[in-house]
Amino acid sequence: MAHGGDRYRNRVELDFSVNLNPLGVHAKIKKSIIDNIDKLEYYPDGEIQELGEKLSEHINVKKEDIIFGNGASELIMAVINAVKPKKILLPVPSFKGYEKAIEASGGGIVEYEMNCEFEITEDIIEKITDEIGILFLTNPNNPTGKYIRNELLEKIINRCEETHTAVVLDECFMELSDKPEKNSFLNRYEKYPHLCILRAFTKSFAIPGVRLGYLVCSGKALIEPVKKMLPEWNISVPAQVSGIAAIDLLNDDPYLENARKLIKDQRTYLEQELTGMGFEVIPSDTCFLLIKYPDSKIDFYGELLKRGIMIRDCSDYRNLEDGYFRIAVKTEKENKGIISEIQDIIKGYV
Repeated sequence: MAHGGDRYRNRVELDFSVNLNPLGVHAKIKKSIIDNIDKLEYYPDGEIQELGEKLSEHINVKKEDIIFGNGASELIMAVINAVKPKKILLPVPSFKGYEKAIEASGGGIVEYEMNCEFEITEDIIEKITDEIGILFLTNPNNPTGKYIRNELLEKIINRCEETHTAVVLDECFMELSDKPEKNSFLNRYEKYPHLCILRAFTKSFAIPGVRLGYLVCSGKALIEPVKKMLPEWNISVPAQVSGIAAIDLLNDDPYLENARKLIKDQRTYLEQELTGMGFEVIPSDTCFLLIKYPDSKIDFYGELLKRGIMIRDCSDYRNLEDGYFRIAVKTEKENKGIISEIQDIIKGYV
């Protein structure tokens, strides 16, 4: 599996392998799909007008600076195909989807290895040269869950402007992370014509089956080529009505604030419990944790799957050795459930 979430070939009762809003799909989003079911016999709005207008107002960016995609994955591929870079700078470990898109394009990966604490430091700037066509950054990072320091991020993006390197700043987990208003670059995007900010409704609203992502970019030299790489009608009717409903519900429902509070509280609980059992737990700013147990003989992935619980085996990530796993932060009941099962697995090996 290149990603988690494979419910189709496994018996999964609790899925900790995908990182979504633990509150689940809001009732208003479900209702929007049901209420518009008759529109399935129409083509979707190719201009994505209503959703574009609402999102533009909600995140305070120009409507013409938004590009919608069938999930963030389609947009990652579209940017690469538009820029056609020979070399792409990729901090490792990072989201596996970047590698898949880079390999499909025939571009070459230049690795930047994070330090022993899984942090990007100023030495990445030395790797940003005129030969680098695109830099992928995930903030917060996947799978580590760590933010890039704001001051450093600004230095990196300024350097990319000097070298005319396109930056794909993936903020797909931003709305489920600590202090998003402080850490997001959305309020500064217009200063940087080579910057593309990537976001998705997938994580924030727990709707991965809908497939709805968007890119924010002020650089006309990037916007038009990226749009040309996307098919017509790439945003379905269910995706458009779901996105509209998601934005509308935030006008009078603290759905995302409640999710962030739950995530922060439950992340602390998981960190304490796992650390107490001997796990190395990488400090996280978002809705998942990267963990490692000192005894590599214990197959936590396989043992938990036997019990109907799926976690993300991270052995396929670059710069991560065997034994690292990622688990989502879920509800109190679900988190207590996985902790109980992990404790039982460890007892069986003692």
